[in-house]
Amino acid sequence: MKFNNFLAVFCFLLACNCHANNTPISFANIDHSLVKLTPKKNAVDVQIEFHGQLKSQIVTMETERDAKVSVDDYNFDGFKDFSVWHLDDGKGTYTIHRIFVYAPKKGEFNEVFPACSDEFINLRLNKKKKLIISSYQKESTWAICQTKF
Repeated sequence: MKFNNFLAVFCFLLACNCHANNTPISFANIDHSLVKLTPKKNAVDVQIEFHGQLKSQIVTMETERDAKVSVDDYNFDGFKDFSVWHLDDGKGTYTIHRIFVYAPKKGEFNEVFPACSDEFINLRLNKKKKLIISSYQKESTWAICQTKF
C-alpha cells in the first residue's frame, strides 16, 4: 500500500513537472504585438502576431537539459525580449543563455551576443547601468563580461 501511494505521488509530481516545462508564456509588447513562447525539450517555439500577420521562429539549444525561458528588457529599449537558457550539461552549476531582442520595425526577435565570448553564462542584468553581466573563461580562469547595447 505504501508503495502504491509513493508511486501515485511520484507520477503526479512527474506529470506536474512536465506540464510546467511546456507551459507557454504569452505577452504583449508596447507596439501591441502579441508573443507566445512555448518551451519544448531543448527548443522554444516563438509565435509573433505583428500587424495581423503571424510569424514563427524556433530557437534550439544544443543540450540534454530542458530549455527554460525568461522575459525581460535585455537591451533596455522598453520592449520585452526573452532569453532561452539551460543548466550546463556537466554538474548543472551554471546557466547558459541565448538572448533574443525584439526588433519593432520587423516584428521579430534577433539574437545578440556578449562582448567577450560566444554565450552568456550566469547572466545578470544591471538595469541602473544598462549592462548585461555574464561570465566567460579567459585562459583557464573565470572572468566577468559587461555587454552594453
